[in-house]
Amino acid sequence: MLKAESSVFIDAPRKKVFDLLAHPELLAGHMDTVHAVSVISRNTNSVLTETVAGTDHRDTTFILESRLFPPGRIDIRQLKGELRRLRGSDRLEEENGGTRVTETLEFDIGLPFFGDLVGNMGIRQLIQQQSQERLNVLKRLAETDM
Repeated sequence: MLKAESSVFIDAPRKKVFDLLAHPELLAGHMDTVHAVSVISRNTNSVLTETVAGTDHRDTTFILESRLFPPGRIDIRQLKGELRRLRGSDRLEEENGGTRVTETLEFDIGLPFFGDLVGNMGIRQLIQQQSQERLNVLKRLAETDM
């Protein structure tokens, strides 16, 4: 299992940041690596989405479940997609009048030896870049009036 972690300080209240994260479709239009997020279902405790992400060369589709634990945590797991396993969490902590968001992702591409080799060479960096891009978009949106 490979792991990626990203963190960012956002000069905005935790509730505002949490509300943005609870609506992943709002972030998609601002990201280079995520092309679309469609909400399949939403209730007070979870959001089920279809996410299309990728590079110029290849797109992949994931069905993701986000379980909401306001005000400080969202757990994410892949229900369907090309990775053997994808799960993670967004943790929100109040800090200096704003919010520290830390995103941790664990993933398994399903090929033990090759997965470790490729993970060390590129997939981990790609997941890390996507995570950091998502948090940078979150920061920009949360710190401005939408």
